[in-house]
Amino acid sequence: MSTIVAIQRDGQFLLAADTLVTTGPSYSARQRPQSKIMRFADSLIGVSGLSVYVNILNHWLDERKRTSALDSESEILAFMLEFWRDLRQNYHYVQETPDGDDPSPFADLQAQFLIVNRTGIFDVREILSISRHEGFCAIGSGAPHANGALEALWDAEQDPERLARRAIQIAATFDRATGDEVVVLRGS
Repeated sequence: MSTIVAIQRDGQFLLAADTLVTTGPSYSARQRPQSKIMRFADSLIGVSGLSVYVNILNHWLDERKRTSALDSESEILAFMLEFWRDLRQNYHYVQETPDGDDPSPFADLQAQFLIVNRTGIFDVREILSISRHEGFCAIGSGAPHANGALEALWDAEQDPERLARRAIQIAATFDRATGDEVVVLRGS
C-alpha cells in the first residue's frame, strides 16, 4: 500500500506520496523508489493499492493522450469507467472478481485514487465511489495516521508542502507499508 496526501489551500494544490514499493510482506532495500503520482491535464492523480496500477495508468494515459477535465464527480466517474473498460479489454490479467466469491455487482479495482485540481480533492474508492473533500484528504494504508496529522497540524502549519510531508512522515512511523522518500507534486 501507500500513503498519499492531497492538500488544497489558498488557491494552491498538491499531492504528496511515499515511494516505498512492497510485494506482499517483503520489499527490497535495493529497489528504486516509485512515484505514485502523475500529472494529467490540469490534475494530479495519486494511486494507492497494487503497484501495477501506477504502471498501467501511466501507460493508459500515454497511449491515448487524454486531456479531458476532471473537474467534477461526474467527469471523474466517466474517466474511471473508461479506464475500467480498457483494463478489462486490453490488460488481460485483470480478473472480473479478484476473490472469486464477491457477490457485489460493482467493480473492485483493488486500488484507490486521489485526484486534486483547482476545483477540489476527489477520492476514488475501489468500487468507483467518488467523494469530494475540502482542504485535505489522505488515502492508503497510512491514511488514518496521515489524516489525523493533517487535522492536528492544519491551523499550525500554513505551508502545504511542509504539512503534506509531515503527514506522510507521521504515517510512516505507524504504518509499515509507508516509507522511503516523500515525493511532492504541485498543481498549476
